[in-house]
Amino acid sequence: MRSSLAPLAGLSLRSLVYLSVRLSVLIWFLLRTIVSLPVSHLLLQLPVLYLIRSRDVKKKWENSSWGRKLIVQKRRASLNDFDRFKLMLAKIKKAGLIRQEFAKLKKQSA
Repeated sequence: MRSSLAPLAGLSLRSLVYLSVRLSVLIWFLLRTIVSLPVSHLLLQLPVLYLIRSRDVKKKWENSSWGRKLIVQKRRASLNDFDRFKLMLAKIKKAGLIRQEFAKLKKQSA
């Protein structure tokens, strides 16, 4: 897919290969996802874009566990110092509430 068409489809130009970039990778070693399209090797770019949009590939990808994990990683990477501090305080508050509820339940059962 040409670089001018990738933003239209909402895709990045990088493939998700968890190996060194300098290695030549056999195709069956690549990780497969739930999302697949029936394309032939001679299909042009615009029909591929049409398939991506008509099959709602972006939404399926964002709803998959792998896609959600990448979204969370991007969100965490974009946090600044103060956001991380607020997140830490929220986690402490949540743990305190859980601890209090657990103590109540433990007291009731005893």
